[in-house]
Amino acid sequence: VLLIKAEPEKSLSAEIIELLNGLSSHLAVYLANAYTYESKVKDLEAGMREVKILSQIDEELNATIQLTRVFRMIMDWALRFTNAHAAALAIYNEASDNLRVMEHYGFRLDNPQISQLQQDHKGGITHRAARNGLPEVIPDISMDPDYRSINPLTKSQMSVPIMREERVEAVITLESHNVNAFTDDHLDFVRRLAQRAGVAVDNARLFTETEQERQKLELILSNIKDIVIVISMDERILLINQSAIAALSSYMTAEN
Repeated sequence: VLLIKAEPEKSLSAEIIELLNGLSSHLAVYLANAYTYESKVKDLEAGMREVKILSQIDEELNATIQLTRVFRMIMDWALRFTNAHAAALAIYNEASDNLRVMEHYGFRLDNPQISQLQQDHKGGITHRAARNGLPEVIPDISMDPDYRSINPLTKSQMSVPIMREERVEAVITLESHNVNAFTDDHLDFVRRLAQRAGVAVDNARLFTETEQERQKLELILSNIKDIVIVISMDERILLINQSAIAALSSYMTAEN
């Protein structure tokens, strides 16, 4: 606002009034441009921070193939970015329509107890997100008939599916003690986090399943009395059982 103090009993000339009107118009445009520039700078800085965070997340996820560590990292980043008071990450089995909590923070119950509560009260918000494959943001859980209480202090909730090839692998749920706690920025970030998590969870699960199968195979081979040796294409020994080791040891002893 431009204020001009005129002398008593004197009025401004038409030329001065016209000049002031033009000046005020230019000033208004300048202030609007300055505000827009400042807003764009803030948006750019926020975007750069998010890119940096997501880059760090990618590095951390690529550095591990342990499923429990992947879950903890995903949940930790989601909590930090959204300032949520509680979080849980559950694996979803579409065939049995079952959610199994793998990691949680901010709840007094343990993982099996939370899983059992969700199983006993099917139809909750987290289950809804798992079935639909769509994120759910509930500003006030008291207004949602599907909400199933686990934490009595919760006022708002966000549940985001972790997808892999259009299949729901898991769901991450964040809860806050405040009404309308989760913004569009929070949702966008957690969705990007879930996209990265889908690949990491899938890789970690494949590694875990492969390792379990390898251990089963080793147990079977150790109990077979026949000689079993598995050799790769580049002639490296991949598997060898105790009968083969004993036979080779006997052969080497006889040769010497």
